[in-house]
Amino acid sequence: MVTLSYILKDLSRRRFQTLSAIGALALAMGGLTFLVLYGLGLGFNYSKLPWRVSVGLNYIFAVFILIASILVFLIGLIALSSFSSLLTGLRVRDIGIMKAIGLAEEVNSFFLFESLIIAFLGCVIGIVGGLLSFYLTTVFFRILGFSVISVQPFSVASVLFILGMVISFISIYLPLHRSIMKLQTSNALSPQTMKLRLGNLGRRSIARASPAFKIASRSALGDKGSSRTLISLFLISCLLSTIIFGGQIISGTVQNYVERGIGEGVFLIAHKDIVAYYVNRLSFNPLEDVAAPNLSNPGYNIPVGFVDWLRSQPYVKGLDPRLIAELTAYEVKLVTPVPDGYMIVGDDRRAQVLALGVNPGDVLNDWVLSGRFINEGDESALVVGDSLLDVVYDISQEHLKILGRDFDIAGACVDPLNGGYTIYLKYETLQALTGFEDPNVVLVKLDLEKTSISDFEGSVTRNNLELYDLTSVLDKDLGFLQDVWLSLSTLPSLTIIIGGLILINFTALSVSARSNDFKVMKAVGAKRKDLRGIVMTQTFLLVVLGAVPGVMAGWVFCTSFLVLSPSLPSVLTIAIDVVLLAIIFAALSVVSVYYVRRMTAHVVT
Repeated sequence: MVTLSYILKDLSRRRFQTLSAIGALALAMGGLTFLVLYGLGLGFNYSKLPWRVSVGLNYIFAVFILIASILVFLIGLIALSSFSSLLTGLRVRDIGIMKAIGLAEEVNSFFLFESLIIAFLGCVIGIVGGLLSFYLTTVFFRILGFSVISVQPFSVASVLFILGMVISFISIYLPLHRSIMKLQTSNALSPQTMKLRLGNLGRRSIARASPAFKIASRSALGDKGSSRTLISLFLISCLLSTIIFGGQIISGTVQNYVERGIGEGVFLIAHKDIVAYYVNRLSFNPLEDVAAPNLSNPGYNIPVGFVDWLRSQPYVKGLDPRLIAELTAYEVKLVTPVPDGYMIVGDDRRAQVLALGVNPGDVLNDWVLSGRFINEGDESALVVGDSLLDVVYDISQEHLKILGRDFDIAGACVDPLNGGYTIYLKYETLQALTGFEDPNVVLVKLDLEKTSISDFEGSVTRNNLELYDLTSVLDKDLGFLQDVWLSLSTLPSLTIIIGGLILINFTALSVSARSNDFKVMKAVGAKRKDLRGIVMTQTFLLVVLGAVPGVMAGWVFCTSFLVLSPSLPSVLTIAIDVVLLAIIFAALSVVSVYYVRRMTAHVVT
C-alpha cells in the first residue's frame, strides 16, 4: 500500500531532483502567467488604452509576446519530460526490486501520486509568482504615470492552473509510466555498462582529449534523454537570443519608425491651442487628453505671407505647411462579380481621423511605407496611417469616403501621430473639401549654424504664433517604449535558470547511469581528472550542439520575421551579444559540472 508519507519521504530523499522539477515547472508557469496577463493587460490591447500607439507598433509588441509565450510553454514541457526521465533513471534498481517482489501496481500508483504532487506544487508556485510579477509590473507602470487595462487576473490564473495541471501531469507521468512498463526486472537488477573499448584506458592516452571526447560524445548523443536536453537548450538559447537580439532590433527599429514619423530636428509653428492639440496627438502617453479646438476658426490660420517669408530665409532647411482637420473616414465596400454571383470585400466600418493636407514635395517626414506616398497628380488618392488597417480590409482594392467623396488608397504608413488614425492627401484637395483657407500648422527644419532658436522664436511670436521643438515629444515617446520593454527584462534570467536545472539534472542522470562504467575505468587506470574531463566534455558538447543552432535560429527570426524594415544593431553590439551568450552558456556548463561533482562524488572520485 503506497502512503502519502512514504511518497513525501522519497521526494525529500531526492530533494535536489524534486526541487529542480518543481522549480522548472514553477518558472515556466510563472513566466507563462506573466506573459498572458501582460498580453491581455498591456501587450495585445494597446488600442484600448489611452496610450496612442499605432497598430504597426502594437503588432511588434504582440508578436514578440506571443513568440515568447510559446517558447516558455515548450521549454516547460520539455523540462518536465527531462525531469521525469531523471526520476526513473535514478531509481531503476529500486523499481526492479519492487517489480520482482510483485509490487508492479504499487510502483505505478507511487509515480502517479508523485507526479500529481510535483505538478500541483509547481503550478501553484508558478501561478502565484506570475500574479505577483504582473502586479509589480502594473505598479511600475502606474508609478511612471501609464494606464493599464483592467483584467481579471484570478480568472485567467484559474484557467492557466487547470491547463497547467493537466498538461504538466501528463508530461511528467506518461514518460514515467512508459519507462516503468518497458523496464525488465533482469535489466534493472544487473549491472549495465557502455559498449566502449576500454583497452587503452589504463595508458597515458587517457589524459589526452581524443578518448575522453569519444566517450563523452557517445554519452552526450546516445544517452536516454539527450535529445530532450538538446531540444530544451535549443529552445532556451532561441528564446534568449530572441529577447537579446530581438529587444535590440525592435528597440532600434521602433525608434527608427518613430523618428521617421515625427522627424528629427523638426519645429512646430502654430497657434498655442493648435500646438497643445498637435503635441498631445503625437504623445504616446499624454498626461491628459486635449480636446480638438475649432480647427475651422480663422484665428488659427497662419498667414500665407508669413509662410512665404519663412521660405525665403536662408536658415530654413525645410518648410512643410499643413492644413489639419478632424474628419470621419468611411470604408467603401467593394462588390466583385464572380461566376455564381458576387463577392463583397470589406464592410461599412468608419473611424475618426486626423486629416492632413500636405504638399507632397514639402513633406519633412520619412515614414515607413507600404505602397507609395501621394504625388502632385494624385487628386483623388490618399495615404492612411497604419491604424486604419483595422478599418479597411484591403487597401489595394478598397476606397475611403470622406465628406461624400471617394478616394483611392495609395499606401499606408507607420505614423505616431494620433495613434496612426491619420490620412494624408493633397493640400488643395483638403482645402476644397473643408473650405479652409490658409494652413494652420507649419513644420520647419532650421540650420542652427545660421540662426539661434531664441532669435527665430522671436520672429514667430511677433506673428502671435508659438514655436515648439518636437524633439522633446520624440524623446518622451522613445522613453515610453523603453519602459515597456524594460518590463520584459526578467525573461532572460528565467530561461537561464530553467536551462541550468535541465543541464544539471541531465548530467547527474548520465553520471549515475554510468557509475559501473566509471568503476571499470578506474580499475584499468583512469584517474579522477579523466572521469571529470569526460563529464565536462559531455556537458560542453550538449551546450554547443543545443545552444549554437538556437542562437542562430533566434537571430534569423529576429532579422527576417519579427519586424518590417528592421534596424540591425552595429557589428560591435552583435559581437558583445554573442560573447555574452557564450559566457552565459559556459557558466551553465561549469555550474552543472560543479553540482554534479558534489552530487556524484562517490562515482567520479
